[in-house]
Amino acid sequence: MADAKLTDDISSGPLFFWREFETPYGFLSQWYDSPFEVDGVMYASTEMWMMIQKAKLFGDEVRWNQLIEMNEMSIGIACAFS
Repeated sequence: MADAKLTDDISSGPLFFWREFETPYGFLSQWYDSPFEVDGVMYASTEMWMMIQKAKLFGDEVRWNQLIEMNEMSIGIACAFS
């Protein structure tokens, strides 16, 4: 994780962290590579988890299964938007 210092001081303006590779706050991005497990399924990032949950929500079982099997964010994105 980056050596970022987070404070409650809002006088410095907004805190931007859109890109996962940008320092010092990229680790706050949903795209940041941060593997975790939920109900026995490994996710590469929180963005991957959200994409899979959206497929489940909309009943797209085919897309859900493709995303789960790939378990790689860049391929998952291409699959979700194809």
